[in-house]
Amino acid sequence: MSENRIDPAFDSQGVVAAEVANLRNQLVAWCEHIAVAATKARDSGCQSALLDDFFLDALSAACQSSSVDERALAAMCVKADYVAQLAESLGVECEPDYQKKVEAEVLATIKAIPELDASVFDDTIAESASFSKDSLRERLGDTVYGLQETILAGLKGVATTLRIAIKLASSRKKREFEAKGIRARIKSLRPRKKEDKDLVVQLTAQAEAIEAEIAEWRDSERFVLDGIAQVLAFLSPEPVEQVKVPEEPDPHGFDVTADATDVDALVAAAAKTGELAVAAFKVYEYGVFHTYGAPIPTSVRTTQVPGVCVAYSGEDFDALTELLERAEFSDVNVVTRGEAIAAHSLPAFKKYRRLVGHYGTDRSRQNKELGAFPGSIVFSTPTFDEPSDDFADYVFSTKDSCWNEVKTVARKPNGSMDLDAVIRAAQDSGGYSKAKPVAKLPLGFGGDQIPSLVEKSARAYRTGALKRVFAIGGVDAPDQVYGPDEENVVDYYPRLYAASLQKGVSLTFGDVKFRFAHLEVSPTAFGVPHSIDMGRARDMNAVLRFAADLNKELDKTPETSPVAFFVSVWDERSVACLLAPCALGYRDVLVGPYRPSVWTEDVFAALSEKLNVRMVGAPEEDAAYLGVL
Repeated sequence: MSENRIDPAFDSQGVVAAEVANLRNQLVAWCEHIAVAATKARDSGCQSALLDDFFLDALSAACQSSSVDERALAAMCVKADYVAQLAESLGVECEPDYQKKVEAEVLATIKAIPELDASVFDDTIAESASFSKDSLRERLGDTVYGLQETILAGLKGVATTLRIAIKLASSRKKREFEAKGIRARIKSLRPRKKEDKDLVVQLTAQAEAIEAEIAEWRDSERFVLDGIAQVLAFLSPEPVEQVKVPEEPDPHGFDVTADATDVDALVAAAAKTGELAVAAFKVYEYGVFHTYGAPIPTSVRTTQVPGVCVAYSGEDFDALTELLERAEFSDVNVVTRGEAIAAHSLPAFKKYRRLVGHYGTDRSRQNKELGAFPGSIVFSTPTFDEPSDDFADYVFSTKDSCWNEVKTVARKPNGSMDLDAVIRAAQDSGGYSKAKPVAKLPLGFGGDQIPSLVEKSARAYRTGALKRVFAIGGVDAPDQVYGPDEENVVDYYPRLYAASLQKGVSLTFGDVKFRFAHLEVSPTAFGVPHSIDMGRARDMNAVLRFAADLNKELDKTPETSPVAFFVSVWDERSVACLLAPCALGYRDVLVGPYRPSVWTEDVFAALSEKLNVRMVGAPEEDAAYLGVL
């Protein structure tokens, strides 16, 4: 199994055009350069929202799932030059008035940058050639290059997660307003009256709980932003000056001033990136819960409903909300596809009568399924492969796409989506003429039901009815990445799930679950589903909460935990999902069924020795090794 190597998304070239891959690498190099000065400024107590935003935007643009094209990437590289000047200025002088002045000047300069002319664009493309994968690999060597690519992939996954979470931060203001309202009510009470005195105690506890939550939310966000800059600075070939000695040593041994070509230092940086992923997943969960509500157990219909239909794919639930609002006043049904299925379990989407179910299974069948879908398809991120000619005319993107055949949804003057073309395409397609027998998929276990699931699982573990909890997630890959002789690969997760049924349960997150979600199994004897779905890849904090609570209930540590992690590594999100349990010290962290091409034997040996990562084998052998067979 260890030789099942592929070129995953985070190993850019070979997956996208060379010019795009080179520009992405050049943009990351700019981030590393800027981070050196930014880290110095932050150690002196100077923080800049402009720098924070640039790191998040640039790392997100450098992701494989990004649809940012060559011209936009080149423009970001030009912008980076001015952001670098800001960072260098703040690294020298951090006086607040000076910072505001410099930020205003840099922001004005960036806004005044004209559209790239042909010569500037060509020069930027030419410069980026020195950042090709082959150039970097030749300069760094296979081992250092592979470890740095792994760290950068995880860092991009962290950045994109935090970027979405920050967009949801308006819900934090509502929580702050709620706490202020409670405090105001407390002041209006008369503490001499017994009933008011008791109410003051109750309300004070409520206010303090909300304020503590908000403080943790802000601190976690700040921790991730600062950590991203530190890891980027560490990866920079430039020397990093340590201005302030940390009060406590980093638990992972990470040192921003260490040599970024030293294997031990690189593994420590990978563990640090995993720690940032843990915090980013937590911040993301805060944002989702307080924007859309905590998920509740839901059974989602997966068979067709009569009528005109639109399928939605992607992580932007604001776009899904707009689509549903438009569909409510039409005859169009909306179904989700891929990880968007998680919307069905969120309270904010329960009110939409036109959200009728889910369409599609695993990634290996997507083009066949989407080609057969009798409606239009809307996506907010390219979560599936390029559409074939037979259905490309019915595919719409909520923003500019990397695929020329796909139409972009127009925007109205107020910024909302003009969905008329989407609705017309759905109506022209005809939809379904009749229903099929109802089949449903249970999901939405990542909310308030976790304590009950943990209690039942702990009881079953003590009696021997439960031996292991398999956390199965990450991002699925298309079947074409597998060779014809890969005996244990394409069906790895269905076979693993089947092998775990006697003495195990599975926590699922991400789209890997669609490999085995269709399998019908009887429930466990101890009141817990065999498959407990926690949502999307970025909903991993629910999995980590379950694992931590189960460890506490059983008096276990991550090293002795009954939870084993299986992560399908395909894009940057999945690398963040892989590094998170590694950073927490979990012993059994398995990757597969394919192996990133940048993971040479030496790279994998370093990750295995220091972070307990190992490749999967035959699914039945893995299940037996973990004690469920």
